[in-house]
Amino acid sequence: MDRRSKKENHRPATQSFSAKSFLSSRSVPPALFQVEAYIRQHLHRPLTVSELAKVANCSVVGIHRLFRLCRQETPAHWVAARRVERASHLLRTTRTPIKVVAGEVGIADPFQFSRFFKRHTGHSPRAYRIRQGIL
Repeated sequence: MDRRSKKENHRPATQSFSAKSFLSSRSVPPALFQVEAYIRQHLHRPLTVSELAKVANCSVVGIHRLFRLCRQETPAHWVAARRVERASHLLRTTRTPIKVVAGEVGIADPFQFSRFFKRHTGHSPRAYRIRQGIL
């Protein structure tokens, strides 16, 4: 028996998520869907990576690895992108005050929200609304 066949016969009793298994199966682990749903439901408040790791029932390193493999970005970047998406939608479709929009996406300070939004979109929230024809 050669080396390769010995390795193939040796499998651990329980297999955990690994990069190799993900790349070969091309499926997204259910834990990632749970975390993404949790993020969308809780965008109105600050979220931590350790909180997301608890939702996925893994370590902080594990949640980073999961997002990197499946979404090609960190959990923090993914959360920020969802915040920008929701804020853009609210700014584009409602006349909700910017201060309220900031709170809806988990950023309590409207000035911090304006800096955050401009960094991600290139426009202040007010300028974004003007460009969209809302104001």
